[in-house]
Amino acid sequence: MYLDFISFLSLIITLAAAGLMILMALGQLMIRPLSKGRVMGAVLFVWVSIFLLNIGLGRRWMIGHLPYLYATQVPFYFLVGPLMKAYVKGLLSPRLVGPTYGKLQSTLALPGIRQLWLFSLIIIFYIPLVLMSGETKLAMLEQRTGSLYLSWYQFVLVWCGVFGLLSVTFAFLKLYFDLKIYQFFRKTEKSPTLWHLRILLLWIALMAVLGLFAIYNDELAVRRFVVSLVALGILWLYLLDFRYPGFFHQLEHQFRIQQSLERYSKSKIGNLDIAKTLTALEKVMVEQRMYADEELSLHKLAGILDIRPGQLSELLNSVLGVDFRKYLTDYRVAAARQMLLAEEDRSILAIAYSVGFNSKTSFNRNFKAIVGEPPAEFRARRLHQVKIKPELAS
Repeated sequence: MYLDFISFLSLIITLAAAGLMILMALGQLMIRPLSKGRVMGAVLFVWVSIFLLNIGLGRRWMIGHLPYLYATQVPFYFLVGPLMKAYVKGLLSPRLVGPTYGKLQSTLALPGIRQLWLFSLIIIFYIPLVLMSGETKLAMLEQRTGSLYLSWYQFVLVWCGVFGLLSVTFAFLKLYFDLKIYQFFRKTEKSPTLWHLRILLLWIALMAVLGLFAIYNDELAVRRFVVSLVALGILWLYLLDFRYPGFFHQLEHQFRIQQSLERYSKSKIGNLDIAKTLTALEKVMVEQRMYADEELSLHKLAGILDIRPGQLSELLNSVLGVDFRKYLTDYRVAAARQMLLAEEDRSILAIAYSVGFNSKTSFNRNFKAIVGEPPAEFRARRLHQVKIKPELAS
């Protein structure tokens, strides 16, 4: 009776997390403009949902009601490694800084074809399983077919799942060492972010061990309990981003800064307090709006920060991954975007001058290059969207 209650409670938690994943996938697809990062995020959420459903509902229920979704999460285990590798490559490579959202802009590096060969082979291998009828699948998995081919096929399927989970575990371990995440365990400051990160790492390790254990256990209650822990972790991560907005972006920012500090510690900026200089730079640009100065130059900004122009240039290029002109233009365009919507009666030319551009032509060209459309079209489209929302609500 007690085990039945635990199994039922685990199922409810798992289904709730699976439903949340579907909603988050839809949310990613509804955000405009739709980027490849959001599409991949939606695919990831759907995959997690299918994984939770397969383990939580059990083999018989899935084969009986959703036969074509049964075990379809397994091939994607082999995609985690390439995606992690691509993520680290994008995270550690120089990227442009955009002040639009007050933090580093991320770029998505996709895995190459050579990294996806194993994933592609597993997908091809799983096609017969997807096309099988529910009765054939169940008979094969219960070894009631008498077919040597199906017996070997089922044997390989089981080991695909085992090696898939091992590859996921290895991918997380590689990420752990590539980003030197272990350094966060050595930090002594009392920060909620650090404590949550440490718990997250321990949770991932626990899930890897329990996941491998669950594969060899046929008890549905045990599998549901294990997957409910995964579901609780997912719900915790979801709530974590609400409690500490930008939590994961802050971690990403810290990883990039740490890597940059190590990479350029022997350069011209080796004797600078880089974190302090970056804070001072952001304060000058955001609070004092130095970007609005039409005559702002690299030498002038370096003088304000009390560092040499060569140091500022290397700080921008090496640590933040952007040259001075692009850095300045990003701030100006970000400020212009806000003013175009907040100050409807102000002309585009006046806004261009107020953020530091010296001509409308230059403003239009740079604005379109960053935003993707001219300022006039951007303002008209966004204001139109704002106006129709109250009408839809009424």
